[in-house]
Amino acid sequence: MKSVQFVSIGHRLGMGMGKRPAGLADLVAWLGRSMRRSRGRSSLTELDDRLLRDIGISRAEARRESSKPFWR
Repeated sequence: MKSVQFVSIGHRLGMGMGKRPAGLADLVAWLGRSMRRSRGRSSLTELDDRLLRDIGISRAEARRESSKPFWR
């Protein structure tokens, strides 16, 4: 089964998504990443079947991905 993963620039720089926020700045950054990821996931539901096929996921996979909570 394929899975769609959204990776932020912070994740590539070593600030893993599973890392707990240490201070207010980290908390704000984590929240921003989480909200961007959530918006990206919900935008999958707006794509038509042709575009979903283009990126290699099914309608069911798009629904499953978009139903995840923002913090995951």
